[in-house]
Amino acid sequence: MQYHLASFFYNHAKNAETVEVSNQIEGDYSNLEKGKSFTFRGLTFRKMESKDEEIYVKIFTNSIMMKYDNNGVALSEEDAKRKFKREINNPMPLCRYAVCDGKTTVGFITLYEGDSNSEISFSYFIWILNQGKKFGSKYEGKRYGTRSLFAIIDFIKYLKYKNLYKFGEKNVIEAIVHHENKVSLHVISKAGFKQINKKPELMRNALSIKFQMSI
Repeated sequence: MQYHLASFFYNHAKNAETVEVSNQIEGDYSNLEKGKSFTFRGLTFRKMESKDEEIYVKIFTNSIMMKYDNNGVALSEEDAKRKFKREINNPMPLCRYAVCDGKTTVGFITLYEGDSNSEISFSYFIWILNQGKKFGSKYEGKRYGTRSLFAIIDFIKYLKYKNLYKFGEKNVIEAIVHHENKVSLHVISKAGFKQINKKPELMRNALSIKFQMSI
């Protein structure tokens, strides 16, 4: 049984954070058990709400943000708003969280349960607000994408520890990263993922590199 992480986040961190994955559960999930949120390394992950539309639209209408997603095409504001409404009302995701630094929403993570006929159990997506000057220096150097990636890994450990999902014998997280997304490739490698394909292959409509990590 595998867990699939689609990692398309983009940021401007000059030195991506180098952290080893711990076997311990780091996050605080006490509020999550009440159906609210969880915290991990200074960030809060809460359920996505209608008030998040502005940030969502900012992400999906920005050509830099969409460089490694949506076939590299930014959405119009109208299309982004329609996409947000579909997303917020979509019953398919197992969970959908806004990534928050204090009271500020900086991005989103989404967890989908895989098809019963597929070897993939979960699909994860990470979208983090661009940290460049266009959005203000307060976003710069915060490593939101890196911290969100480690939060997802920690969340899987929590599900496993609490027996909240039926895990198989082969516990593997799989990451697919656009071959030109150098920051994400660096972070995935430093997180402990092992590269599977030697050369980029066409996956999710883009030339990508596949990584896996046992957990």
